[in-house]
Parts: sequence; C-alpha cells; structure tokens
Amino acid sequence: MKRDLTSSKFKIILGISSLIILMLAFLLLSFIPYCKRSTLISVTCFDHAIFLTILINVLLVLIWIGLGKVVGILVSVISFSFICLSFAKLQIEYKLYFAVPFFITSLIGFLMSKKFFNLEQKFIITKQKIEEDINLLNNDIEEGEKDILLLNSRLQRYRNLSGVIERLSSTLEEDELTALIADIVFKVSKKSDRCLMFKVDTEKQELELVSSVKKTGVLSSINKKGDVFDRWVFWKKQPLLVSKAKNDFRFLVTDEDMHGTLSSIISVPIMSKEKVLGMLRLDSCRDDNYTQEDLRLLDIMGEIFSVYFVNAMLYKRLEELAITDGLTGLFVNKYFKERLLFEVKRSRKTNDLFSLAIMDIDNFKSYNDKYGHMAGDIVIKHIAKILKETVEGTDIVSRYGGEEFAILFPGRKKEETIKILEAIRKKLSTSPIVLRRQDTHITVSIGLAVFPEDADGSDKLFRNADRMLYKAKETGKNKICSL
Repeated sequence: MKRDLTSSKFKIILGISSLIILMLAFLLLSFIPYCKRSTLISVTCFDHAIFLTILINVLLVLIWIGLGKVVGILVSVISFSFICLSFAKLQIEYKLYFAVPFFITSLIGFLMSKKFFNLEQKFIITKQKIEEDINLLNNDIEEGEKDILLLNSRLQRYRNLSGVIERLSSTLEEDELTALIADIVFKVSKKSDRCLMFKVDTEKQELELVSSVKKTGVLSSINKKGDVFDRWVFWKKQPLLVSKAKNDFRFLVTDEDMHGTLSSIISVPIMSKEKVLGMLRLDSCRDDNYTQEDLRLLDIMGEIFSVYFVNAMLYKRLEELAITDGLTGLFVNKYFKERLLFEVKRSRKTNDLFSLAIMDIDNFKSYNDKYGHMAGDIVIKHIAKILKETVEGTDIVSRYGGEEFAILFPGRKKEETIKILEAIRKKLSTSPIVLRRQDTHITVSIGLAVFPEDADGSDKLFRNADRMLYKAKETGKNKICSL
C-alpha cells in the first residue's frame, strides 16, 4: 500500500511538473517575433517554434501519463487552441507543422495513458496477490510456531509420563496405587480443578469412588457412586468430553450432578479385556476447558494405569487367596493363628479383653454319609454365610479345620460374646438347608474362652476353648460352654 501511494505521488509530481513546464513553454512561444510585413516568420524564430512545439508535445504525453485522461484531454484542447491562436496569421501549410503533431501526441498520450493505467492495475493486482501470499505465508508461519509450541507442550506432558511408570512400580497395594494414580493425573493435567478415580464393584455392577484430588475451595460435593456422566462412561465404555455440562444435549443434568459450578469434564474408562475395571475423570469450573488432545492424553494414561491396576487387583486377590479359604471365603488357619498372637500382644499392652470361640458341626459325618461329600460342602458354605452376616467387621472368622470354625472377638467381654454366639447357634438351627430335595437343619457346639481371664497365653487360651467345645459335645451338643 505504501509503494502504491509512492507511485501515485510520483505520477502526480511528474504530471504537475510537466504542466508547469508546458505553461513556461507556451509563455516562451508567445514571445516569438513575427515579421511585420510577411506572414512568414524568420528562420530562427521558426526553428525556436518547432523546438517549443516538440517540447510541448513531449510534455503533453507526460501530462497524459501523470494526470490521466481527463486532464490530458483538457490540456491538449487548450494547447491546440493556444497554438492556433498564436499562429493565426501563418499560412495553412505552416499551421499544419504545429497543429498536426498535437493530434498525434494526443493519440500517443491517450494510448500510453491507457497502457500505463492497465500496467498499473496489473501491477496493483499482482502486488495484492503477492501481499496476500505473503500474509498467508505469515499466517502459516504463525500457525507453525503455535503448532511447535503446542507440540513442545505435548512432548513435555508425554515426557512427564516417563517418570510415571517408575512411581507406579513402587507399590502393588490397591489403595496406595489408586491414590497415586489420581495424584499423577491431577498434576499432569495442570488445568483441572479436580480428579476423581472410581473402581467398579463387580458384584453390584456399580461405581465406587476410591480416590480424589482437588484444589482447595472448589467442587466440594462428590457423588461416591458416580453421577450421570460417570454412568454414561461406565455403560458406554467410551471416553467422554463435555465442554458445557449444563448445555450438553446428551445428559439430563440435575443440580446434584453439577456439584456446584462444574462445567467441563473429561473421563475415560480403565479397561481390561473389554471389561471396565474403573474410571478416571477430570473436572473444571470453566467452560471449554478441555480439548480432544487432553482427552487423548487421559486415555493414554488410562491405558497405562490399567496394567498396574490389574496387577494390584491380582496381587490383592493372591493375598486374599493366601489368607482365605477357597470354599468359604473365611480366613485360613495360618492367618488366624497370626491374628491370635497379635491380639494377645495387643491385649497385654492395652489391658483389653478379647474372646476366642471354637465351633464344630454336630454329627457332620452323618451328612456326608447320607447325602455325599458335596452335601458337606453345602453345609460348610451355609455356616460360613451365616457367620459373615452375624459377626461384625472387627471380628475374625476362620475355617480352622474340616468342619471346625474359630472366631476372635477383639475387645468383647464374655457375656457380650455369648449373646452373639447364641444368636449364631439359633440362626443355624432354625435355617433349613435343602439337600437332595429334603429340608434339613444343622446344629453346632461352641467352646468359649476369654483372654486374660481364662489363660495367660495363646496356646493355653486355645486349649481352654477347645476343652469347652468338647464339653458342649459331651453334654448334649447344640450348646455353648465356657469357663
């Protein structure tokens, strides 16, 4: 644009300068002396007139080029008129020397003016096209620089993931791992207000919040079973990006789902063999806070975490298998003995009481003989189920032998323990079991001992409880005996 203005100024200056010189030439031409008695001018005067006429014609061409057609026509007409008036006394053949060139000059000026105009327009168009190309290239450069910055940002985020594997390998405990995963995702994201991690309860087929990290003072409300967005990811088994939670047509959002000022969400399922094991979710109070790239990064992290999550679940399962009985799900004998020793040590330090009960199925051999060994397994599983339902979470229930069970009651006195055991005994005796299409009932005998009232060590405590068990069997069965 600056060059166009410079070119236009140059043409105008050229045209105006030519016009001024033209006026001076006309002024000189008007002073050429004539012969008084003749219609012919002197040779010298004639030569001067021709020279001035050529100069005027050149200047006319420059005016046409510099000031355009309108001014060119006007100046040509005025110049021609001036020449005709100045040389009115000349013979016709001499007038033609001065008049004809004006027509030729005007034609040349018109054609050159047109040519220059076309060239100028072509130049402007070409220049605009070049400037447009330059602008496009500049835009491409700017976009390229933005892409480089974005790629560098992505590269840095993905580099951060390289240290994640080492941190994840540091633990196989499920609780520690889920807390670590939530913390890693929240830090890598950098622009989220909250990170949630859910685990799938396989029995109930519902989500359970296991870990969360958030900024202080934002999004305080959390639905521990997940909201409408979490259920969508769980059942669809697909990643989710929500830019404006209130306006997303896919969801019928309630105030409970919004958790206050919640707006943007990205969420991915943690999968293993087409099965949803858990879910990762990032929340923000700002609209349009996340991009597809953010969702892709979270999805990649979900794929990485799934491996470690499965390992932690397998490790937990192996631990459970190591301390629990495969048939009943109760603790095994080895683990029970370890807990018994632990309770003895704890009781000695805190002076707390705890009770030990040993339970045996009455006439168990008759069930196996009458209904077969499969029936015996059914009976044992039935007893284990009732024990789990009746005792509290702090109580330790173990399958101690083939048909024997042992229960630790931390912090319970004898009278309180007897009430619980009596409830178990009654429930077992009144709950029918169907064996080979026949209803049958089972009874149990129970021996009870309390530490440190009935013993000063674990071995003696166990012997006393076992002795009370045999006493219950010898005195009629289906009863509880204690020291």
